[in-house]
Amino acid sequence: IMSRSAIQAKKQQKKKLSPAQRKFNSTIRKIEKEKALLAKWQETVSEFEVKRSETFTPLMERYNQARAEFVRRLDKFFTRKSFSGVQRDKMAYFIEETSAELIAAGFDDLREIHDSYSPESFDEMDEQMRGATEDALRDIFESELGIDLGDDFDIDNPEAVAARVAEQMEEKERQEAEGNTTKQKTAKETKKEAKQREEEEKVSQSIKSVYRELTRALHPDRETDESERLRKTELMQKVTGAYREKDLLKLLELQLEVEQIDQTMIDDIADDRLKHFIKVLERQLEDIRMEVEAIAMPLQQMSQIHSYGVVSPAQVMKRFKEDTEQLKQDTLTMEEDLSGLKTVKGIQQWLRDYNLPNPFDFFGDDPFDLPPEFFR
Repeated sequence: IMSRSAIQAKKQQKKKLSPAQRKFNSTIRKIEKEKALLAKWQETVSEFEVKRSETFTPLMERYNQARAEFVRRLDKFFTRKSFSGVQRDKMAYFIEETSAELIAAGFDDLREIHDSYSPESFDEMDEQMRGATEDALRDIFESELGIDLGDDFDIDNPEAVAARVAEQMEEKERQEAEGNTTKQKTAKETKKEAKQREEEEKVSQSIKSVYRELTRALHPDRETDESERLRKTELMQKVTGAYREKDLLKLLELQLEVEQIDQTMIDDIADDRLKHFIKVLERQLEDIRMEVEAIAMPLQQMSQIHSYGVVSPAQVMKRFKEDTEQLKQDTLTMEEDLSGLKTVKGIQQWLRDYNLPNPFDFFGDDPFDLPPEFFR
């Protein structure tokens, strides 16, 4: 496998690297680093999906089944006269809060129990929550992007919301573009736009020229030897894929592989052409960074790791392992406690260790000190 570092300008005797050559090398190193990070995140996502499916999800189902039975058991004993007012308050709080969480997780049979302990039905609470979330989304898109989502968008359909946002953004950009064309431009603005178009064309031509050189050398139809034709066909597929992805670094590596260029040619690339190469590479780097962010963000958000720096794949998987172990312990504790909830005396013993939360100490000492239960 060819090393990424094979493509770089190198110092020659009595000749230092130019600023453009240094920038070229630096950008390539950044791409190498970002691609390695992307591969690691992709590997982590695959590992996470397997482990979640095989261990966490079944454990979560077992935990929720135990909690649901806990709710039913407390509800069954709630009307017994042996319980004090404080004990009933504890039982009612546990039943209401836990049943609401479980209904959201699919335990619809607990709706009737929940509603008998709550001043508002689950459906009313759910509607209020959905309304608040919908209003918050509207405010964000309207204040930050100037987009009106309309009255018919479905909060439960993120793909539809994303499509509506994209549509509105395109329309907004179109209107702004039309406004710019009707506005009289100054000579300075016209000259600047022409220079930008010329620069964009040169950047585009940089990658096209490498692509054309490769396709001319590798076209399999011109090859009479069968094995060589197969080799060139495979290389052409790589070339086409790299061009489609605007992967200039891969195209340059392929040029090196088929001996279209050597180190001397890399070192002798003119600075003006090198600058165009750098622009292509910088865009490629930004695309890779966006891809890393898109694949990493869901796991980073779920992990809720309080960090001002970058959260690594290893940190996320460590947190996932901790949460799985914590869930296992919580499940065993819940099942053990459940075995004692067969009599009034057993429930009273459990209630002695169960405390209602302090409404003035919701976050504890550190508002970011969240429990490792991010996947629940």
